[in-house]
Formats: sequence, C-alpha cells, structure tokens
Amino acid sequence: SEISLMFWPEKLPVDMKKVMQFNELFQFMKEHLDSQLSIGDMAEFMGWSDAYFSRVFHSVFHITPKQYLIRELIARAIALLNDTGKSIKEVAAELKFSSEFNFSRFIHHYTNFSPSELRKHQKEFPLYVRK
Repeated sequence: SEISLMFWPEKLPVDMKKVMQFNELFQFMKEHLDSQLSIGDMAEFMGWSDAYFSRVFHSVFHITPKQYLIRELIARAIALLNDTGKSIKEVAAELKFSSEFNFSRFIHHYTNFSPSELRKHQKEFPLYVRK
C-alpha cells in the first residue's frame, strides 16, 4: 500500500530512491546556496563519486549541477529583490557576493538585466535565465 512505501523506502524501485535522494539534495543545495557548493560537496552528500554524480544529474535533469545552482541563486536573488525592502547591496551581501558590482555583473550575465531592472520589471514579464 502507499502508506507502507512511506515507511519502507528501501523497498522502492531504484529510480524512486534516486528521486527521493535528489529531493533531499535540492533541499541541501537551497540551504547552502551562499556557501559555494562544489560538485564534490554534492556528490559526497549523495554518497557518489564526482563523475557519477555529474553524469546522473545531467542525464536526469538535462542541466549540469552548476547550472542548477546558478538558477537557484538567481531565483533567490529575484525573490529577495522583489519580496523584501532590501537594497541591492544588502541582497548582494546576503548572498555572499564580494561586492554589489560583482552581484550586478553576475545577474546581468545570466539574465541580461541589472538587479534594479529585474526589480522594476519582474512582474511584467517572465524571466529567461541563460545557461
């Protein structure tokens, strides 16, 4: 039954176990976005080698772990810009960028918008994040 699956995850098919592991990994990644996670950190969390982790991640999600982290970092930056009254400098500091300039350059590189443009126009159009 479905209830027994919740209490006996070792009985799930291998693919479901991987899905559950990746859900745990995504939570770990979100909690450590500001600590510059490496492939090694994520692979270790999964209990896999770096190469195997990268290969499986890419085959399942069709992006690299680094691309996923960048998208999550940009999503957090946009949320902080739009949902808080924090200045761009405060958002950059919270996300552990060394300066407001580096934060702005990073955001512009991946979105083609400055942080202030994102803040101003985010609700008017969907965001496309470059790989």
